[in-house]
Amino acid sequence: MKNLYKIIVSLLVIIVVFSCSDDDKFILEQPEANFLIEVPNSGSNIVLNRANPDNQALTVTWADTQNTGASYSIEFAKSATDFTESFSAGTSDADNFTLSVEELNTFLVNTVRIPQAESSDIDIRVVASNGKVSNTVSLSITPFLIEVTELFVNGTFTNWDPAQALPMNSSEFNKFSINIDLADGDEFNFLPSNTSDELVWQLVEAGSSELTKFGGVNLSGFTAGNYDITVDLNTNTITIVEITFPEALFLVGAGVPDAGWGWDSPVEMTLTGVDVFEVTTTLANDAFRFFTVNEDWGSGLNYLYFINDGYTIDSNFENALDDDNNFRFIGTPGVYAITVNGVNKTITAVEIVQSPRIAVPGNHQGWDPPSAPQLEASSLATTNYEGYVWLDGQHKFVGPDANGDFNWGNTDWGDASGVDGSFTQILAVDGEGNIGTPDGPGHYFIQADTGALTYSEIMYQWGVIGDSTPGGWDSDTDMTYDAGTSTWRITLDLVAGQIKFRANDDWGWNYGDTGADGSLENDGDNLVIDAAGNYTVVLDLSTPRAYTYSVILN
Repeated sequence: MKNLYKIIVSLLVIIVVFSCSDDDKFILEQPEANFLIEVPNSGSNIVLNRANPDNQALTVTWADTQNTGASYSIEFAKSATDFTESFSAGTSDADNFTLSVEELNTFLVNTVRIPQAESSDIDIRVVASNGKVSNTVSLSITPFLIEVTELFVNGTFTNWDPAQALPMNSSEFNKFSINIDLADGDEFNFLPSNTSDELVWQLVEAGSSELTKFGGVNLSGFTAGNYDITVDLNTNTITIVEITFPEALFLVGAGVPDAGWGWDSPVEMTLTGVDVFEVTTTLANDAFRFFTVNEDWGSGLNYLYFINDGYTIDSNFENALDDDNNFRFIGTPGVYAITVNGVNKTITAVEIVQSPRIAVPGNHQGWDPPSAPQLEASSLATTNYEGYVWLDGQHKFVGPDANGDFNWGNTDWGDASGVDGSFTQILAVDGEGNIGTPDGPGHYFIQADTGALTYSEIMYQWGVIGDSTPGGWDSDTDMTYDAGTSTWRITLDLVAGQIKFRANDDWGWNYGDTGADGSLENDGDNLVIDAAGNYTVVLDLSTPRAYTYSVILN
């Protein structure tokens, strides 16, 4: 009987062997699970919602009748990887395990490293402490985008010190930007905090625009220059644009009365920082344009240029919608501080609340009101004007029009006598004559009250006096008027001590500096000279009611 059994077994083996062709394959099946996951079911789809972070997102329940008392690890892996790289979400001594929405989202994004805001297939199994393994459950899970509230740039220029990392600007969810100057050889990455460099965003690989938090490379390979950097953590992408700044900006057009549509007197803006230009000028309700090169119409930058470059433009300006899409000023005509900031990409216009002014045209400047020196009132609601003007014969006072422009045809005042060249110190609007100079050509302090219809003009010669000067406090050292700069100047030797400015060798009219702020006040404090030396002293009375000076050691 035993021999018969052996014969039958041998025949079966022979049959199996010879019935297999060369193309037949042996299939190795996964070993049967030691215990079963009951919840969730394979094929489930989970979409995580940022709005409910504390809600239950996933509960894994299993039945293990053979291993009572075992501890269990709940493992996750990307599908089709056969758990060659698995990640434990935690352990349980019971037959179930639960994760909240936020816990599951953070675990999947930061540990399992699946993409945010898109569906990924995930395998889940439970491993007992004795090595027994459950069946595998496959799910589709969509994590939400993790909000990043801050982002910093850290690199060679911060000595790789998170505390020195540069904060980026953010105006949209998970989007950040910064303008930065880079040197040759600079490298950098991004941090969500300036207290640690444990979690950094880097490039997936050199030359890529894709960011990763897991084993990337620093951004590098830059040449020296200024760059706009934009990071979008919604898509984990970065955009870097090198910025080429203009060397100058000019305002030309009827909307800038001091310039007009020509190159005789363009209003040049001052470069006050990296790609930051500023100027204070008068604006009228008309069109104008920016130019980068003086006397070059082809260098114009119109309204659409700045809009297309991402600028935010002040509401005082609009597209003129003319053939050149120029700027048009639509605000209240007046004096404005204009700033073009190429770093923040803004154009702003802030009105300068300036006291009323009147112009002083006459023989001294060709009777041209737009280019005439001006007097300024003490405040918005007053009519008492003052200022210093070099006069050479007859002159008048002219007020501004509704746009702030000074032209003939506006209200003007002259001497009430009606005789040209008179000096009665009484003003008139009708039947007036040109005002004469009481003491011939010279530098006059003028006061005019267009409400009371009175005026006065006193010619002053200025000098310096004080124990620092050669004449001490007993005698002025005369200064010389420079018509080219409209200033009084002198170069002289001073000793340590004090000085003041005095007019006409008389203490009735003198200037000092109360508060040492660079501005002058009548009867103000003495100016202190700290050390002996040769100095150039300048008295600037050209801006009405804003009188200044400088004392420069040569």
